[in-house]
Amino acid sequence: ITSGQNGADEVKKNGTGGVDAWDTDRYLNIWVCNLVDPNSFLGVVLGFAYPPDGAPNWPQGATPADPTLHGVVIHHEVFGRNNPGATGQLDIADRGRTATHEVGHYLGLRHIWGDGFLAILGIPDCSADDGIDDTPNSGNNSQASGCDTLKNTCDDGPGDLPDMFENYMDYSREECQNIFTQGQAAVMRAMLATSRSLLPVLSKPAGSIYCQADTASNPDTTNVGINTIIEEMHVRIFPNPSSGVFSIELQDVDLKVQKIEMTDLAGKVMQTFESVSNSLIRIEATGVLPGIYLLRIHLKDTILVKKVLIH
Repeated sequence: ITSGQNGADEVKKNGTGGVDAWDTDRYLNIWVCNLVDPNSFLGVVLGFAYPPDGAPNWPQGATPADPTLHGVVIHHEVFGRNNPGATGQLDIADRGRTATHEVGHYLGLRHIWGDGFLAILGIPDCSADDGIDDTPNSGNNSQASGCDTLKNTCDDGPGDLPDMFENYMDYSREECQNIFTQGQAAVMRAMLATSRSLLPVLSKPAGSIYCQADTASNPDTTNVGINTIIEEMHVRIFPNPSSGVFSIELQDVDLKVQKIEMTDLAGKVMQTFESVSNSLIRIEATGVLPGIYLLRIHLKDTILVKKVLIH
């Protein structure tokens, strides 16, 4: 659904009876409203969200040009766990995981069956895919079958796996859902490092309090954002952009680098660098096309993700 076709976007504007968004570059906005449309054959939509600009495997026009439309919209009867409104046809969504699903879209994930036209109508369509290697190909959503461990709508030959009904990006009942795959996590991390890169930066409007620090017993307690932590580790990449040869400088001598992976925005590992030093690391990216890539710097207790541009 593009922004020009979706009347439910009215909830995002004061002028159309909704509420204007906070800065959508810096905040994940979530609107909770009534998404029942008596004029739609779909009846009620549980939620919707647009992917970020530059998300892999999405068609042109999937991201609205108006930045104030970015965010997540959830039908009020399926928002939160054990919502008393989640009965009848809505009892498939009584665990609060509709929001998890829609945030997945907001961070670049597609439905695991790839949104093929026939699949939307409930007819298996194995020609469509979400573009992520570790989500098995499936022909349509799993809503009707619930937690059917044997359902396998697409046979890809040796090594084929059944449909991943437990995935948050399926349409299965929410008691079935419990995972994102590593490939899906890589896409979401990529979006947080590129198209949605300002979200991890701690930002607080005047008069707001996100958490109350116990300054009496711990006067040094402060709110710390993800980017603040990374910046304190003094990670520098130069030159960036580059022709594919660049250096990573880790000025904190206590950092112990285990390996570095270079991935594309879909999470596919292009190169892995195992033998690295801990102060100045020279990287030679070979056989990659010009574009944006991510460096996953594996440390002992965490993974840093940094963006690089190769021209």
